[in-house]
Amino acid sequence: SINKSSSSSLILRRPSTATWHNRTGPHNSRSGFRMMEIHNLYFDFELPWWNQVNDAPRLHMPNTMEYLEHNFSGDDFEMRLNLVMRGLKAGRDELIKMTKQYLLKVPIVYLVLCNRKRGPSFLRAVLSVLYENSNRAAPQILIHDADNDMKWGAFKYDNPEDRSDDEKAWYNLLTKTEENIDDLIHWWR
Repeated sequence: SINKSSSSSLILRRPSTATWHNRTGPHNSRSGFRMMEIHNLYFDFELPWWNQVNDAPRLHMPNTMEYLEHNFSGDDFEMRLNLVMRGLKAGRDELIKMTKQYLLKVPIVYLVLCNRKRGPSFLRAVLSVLYENSNRAAPQILIHDADNDMKWGAFKYDNPEDRSDDEKAWYNLLTKTEENIDDLIHWWR
């Protein structure tokens, strides 16, 4: 049946995610739920795979596509292909929904700091938001930083357009609402 064929195509991808939690990682010396690395899995594997399989299912699910082409034709083929594509879109939509609800909200988003590719620009965006909103946390000091101290890289901008594209994306995410800014400050303290 088509269901078995689709499942077998997806199983080819699943071992890497199914066994991800029972392996050690760069931030954990023992297996288990590796939350510190969840954004590595998400950005470097899950999200790209779901985008690619939606754009080119033949590359990622060759058995399923071959089965459909050899066993169905005309309207029946189109209907079944449409069902597969709707299922793939629903999978990606679910990933995006979880992302918006959990992975890119504080406090979990702070774990991006553990991601060596995205951590630096994320940290500069966090510091920039904290610096610009330090009056909200008075009398606490959110950032112990001299104005000429550049060890974190630039995060104070006279012109916000001077931010790098990556930093700008994080900054926009973190400052999307006043509640986001309040949560960022709360969890930073």
